[in-house]
Amino acid sequence: MTFSIITITKNDLTGLKNTINSVLSQTFTDYEYLIIDGDSSDGTKAYLRNLNHKNLKWLSEPDEGIYDAMNKGVRNASCDSLYINMLNAGDYYCNEFVLENIYHQIGDGNSSLYGNCILNAKEKKYPKKYNLYALAVQTFSHQGSFFRTKFHKKNYYDTSYRIAGDYNFFVDAYFKKERFTHLNFPVCVFVGGGISSINRNLVRKENDRVRRKYPLLHVIWFTRRALKYYYIKLKIKRL
Repeated sequence: MTFSIITITKNDLTGLKNTINSVLSQTFTDYEYLIIDGDSSDGTKAYLRNLNHKNLKWLSEPDEGIYDAMNKGVRNASCDSLYINMLNAGDYYCNEFVLENIYHQIGDGNSSLYGNCILNAKEKKYPKKYNLYALAVQTFSHQGSFFRTKFHKKNYYDTSYRIAGDYNFFVDAYFKKERFTHLNFPVCVFVGGGISSINRNLVRKENDRVRRKYPLLHVIWFTRRALKYYYIKLKIKRL
């Protein structure tokens, strides 16, 4: 099996339907599809009971947050799959050929993959190679990333984070010497509107907590921010 695709959801039936349709319409079918529902009360469970697809499995029970649900997905993913992709409810693949295109880019299968995303109708392109500077400034999205199952089964999301658990996971992966290969095409459409889009203060606080785990990463981020501040200040003085 090539892919384990995981969708977490809670009380977002409309978004979930869009995501499911996106996955089940893929031309490449060597995948399993796991839906982890947080005990929704909006008709999600009734909808899932009526689905009949050989690749799809689902679980509905209370969870302790986003990253707890994502970890459940990882634990339930088949050890026989090569890659795990987290495609949350509401987000969807750019077209029906995404998995097929990724399959042809796998190569030796010894590196995790990340592609570009569509955000606000524009393609968000990520660096072709990730280094400390790139990690300090931004990271790729979990919706557009495909981590090796062997790596993911040994490394889970830290549930003490409310927003930055995926950023923490990516940074830890880099320092654990996980290899990354860039897919130079858009993989998914990121809808947004989640907690990270609303609570920007918590985003900054948790991202800073991640960077402080690795002093050099924090120094790079702080230096870039200071230079940006003084550059803006200098421009204002020259007006």
